[in-house]
Amino acid sequence: MANREFILNRNINESNSFVELLQQMDPHYEDELNVIDNSIYYNTEEFKNTFRSVNGTLRILNLNCGGLSSKFNKLKIFLDDCNHAERPISVITLQETHFTAFTEITMYELPDYTMVYDEARINTFGGVAIYVHNSFSFTRIDNHILKQNSDVYESMFIKLHNTFIIGNIYRRPSELIDDLNMFINEFTETLHSAHLISKKTYVTGDFNIDLLKINSHNYYNAFYENITAQGFFPKITRPTRLSTESSSLIDNILTNNLGKRHISGIITTPISDHLMNFCILEGINQNQKSNNNYVEIEKINKRSLTDFKNSISKIDLISKIDNNIDADPSENYDIIAKYLAACKSKHYPKQIRN
Repeated sequence: MANREFILNRNINESNSFVELLQQMDPHYEDELNVIDNSIYYNTEEFKNTFRSVNGTLRILNLNCGGLSSKFNKLKIFLDDCNHAERPISVITLQETHFTAFTEITMYELPDYTMVYDEARINTFGGVAIYVHNSFSFTRIDNHILKQNSDVYESMFIKLHNTFIIGNIYRRPSELIDDLNMFINEFTETLHSAHLISKKTYVTGDFNIDLLKINSHNYYNAFYENITAQGFFPKITRPTRLSTESSSLIDNILTNNLGKRHISGIITTPISDHLMNFCILEGINQNQKSNNNYVEIEKINKRSLTDFKNSISKIDLISKIDNNIDADPSENYDIIAKYLAACKSKHYPKQIRN
């Protein structure tokens, strides 16, 4: 198996896993271990076999490419070898594309995919992009809804098939306390907003926060505590960036879709100095037809309606919004909508029926 061989060949400490770390830390992490699987390493052939044999409603591939111009041909070769016509990668998320206003974007088109992207904004090494397979419909989520105009990280979000939210994050490397504080606070708010919109949210990226150091770095620990408080947990648990001197877990796929089975891992195929990581949400393939017709309904009755009204009445919405005379009405509307959506989700649970 590639996992064992890769660990031995790269002199990786086998206990250098986020799952192992949580097991050694505070006992209150015991519940979290029930939703975090220990991801493994896959060589190209193992990934291809796994990828093609598993039904999946969503298939995500994530990579910090470290400049797409020099990595694009390698990525295309990998995709040509591994992608499957009937079960394609749904979404490919890239960080550090180094796209600028002068980049010839047409040079980076992939057959059967549509790309959305942002140019490098915070520094010249940034830039984020998402390739969406043409079998999926999608819309880009406006920046103000998920507060994506940060000074310390780049991000973009899309809504896929009107069901999934896919986010892509690149945080510049910085150990400045102000930068870490700002990122943790702003990103936590973004996750909170995304969670209210969809309980099927996946946020990929290079966060430049090593989860393998949460027991020794207060701000890394705060990052982890904050994302889990919003209902998000990492799907990647082993180092994604390796050198002769060190290894770190800074690339990840976070999700709040916890009640479903996933297959996740790290691909050892060398494309950049970061390793690709992936996550497959198991289920009926998006391109397969089902003989059953299902509808999603909300359970609304006299009691749930009363509970909903009582929950709303207990929220002091006036104190939640910006009451300044020059406040943005759109932002206030979004704040009110978030609280209404949270109460609705709690008291009008959705059910699937055929």
